Amino acid sequence: MAIKNILLYNAALSGFMAGAFAGGWPTDPTATDYLPIATQAETFALAMDQAIANDANISAAPANTAIVGAANTSANVEGQSAKPILLFGIVFGVTFSRYQTGAAAAVFTNSVAAILAIYTECLTKANFT
Repeated sequence: MAIKNILLYNAALSGFMAGAFAGGWPTDPTATDYLPIATQAETFALAMDQAIANDANISAAPANTAIVGAANTSANVEGQSAKPILLFGIVFGVTFSRYQTGAAAAVFTNSVAAILAIYTECLTKANFT
């Protein structure tokens, strides 16, 4: 499944991980021990990304590609900075100390729809050029 909005995908991924570990105190130094939760965050982020319509102000550029360039408009720059922060915050709040591993994307259908509704409504209140 191709990522449509790379910055929003990464915001959802990092928001899920931040929420999952909020209030925790991880002490395990072995990265692979966190694979189940990282994989669940990836599943969630892909579902979230697919629910959000392609945003012309947020590049779907592959990794190692400059997203913000001199030719971009202020709307692009604002969208690329504010929208991911907004999505991160919402996802963090929803997943705060609450997650599961091994779930299919369909498990998140209702949460993704609610997050999309919150995100969409907040965008109507945001101040973009």
